[in-house]
Amino acid sequence: MLKSKMFILLFLVLKSDFVCAKVPSYEINPITRSEFERKFQALNPYIQPKITSIKELDTTRDLLSEVLFLDDENFEIKDKNGNSLVKEDELEAMHEFIAYYPDENSIYLKDWMGMDKFISLETGIDRKENPKSRIYSPNNNHKISVYYNGGDSYWSVYRIINKQWIKMNERIVGESVFYSIDQFYWLNDNEFIFTNLYRENQFYQGILLK
Repeated sequence: MLKSKMFILLFLVLKSDFVCAKVPSYEINPITRSEFERKFQALNPYIQPKITSIKELDTTRDLLSEVLFLDDENFEIKDKNGNSLVKEDELEAMHEFIAYYPDENSIYLKDWMGMDKFISLETGIDRKENPKSRIYSPNNNHKISVYYNGGDSYWSVYRIINKQWIKMNERIVGESVFYSIDQFYWLNDNEFIFTNLYRENQFYQGILLK
């Protein structure tokens, strides 16, 4: 019996390691100003995908009358069966409604500290993203977006896998420089360049790993 339990535990650990290993990653390397400018000049323009959003709160309330409840002191999201997915009472101030994204079945709000709340109406999960900040790669299989937690901003790279956006891990050598981003450009579907406002060497290139 003990051997059987140990075997199951070992299997679960190995399975967990395998899943973690499957999370895609990227690495960042410094480049010179001249390299940055050369790569920038060689960029091929492309159109960002159009994202449907509804910015009127009254319209959104009409569309989501049985799902979304938002007033000066309360915020709640219910599922189609009336079960509460998210419930916040006695708010310091009413959440600022930014937009409803019907194609993603999500709403974007900001709380009184300015924290981004991009919440799924299906699961109630906060995706911790500002959808207006997205920059997609040329084939739309990758994107970068920003999340503000009320004190600091965080930049993340995502890859779409099986129709789900998966947050990629940064393979860090030394210290991370993927913050305070000023300019960001996709070179192609697997590479990008950006500048950092507060680093001595401001110019960097990112490479997505398999």
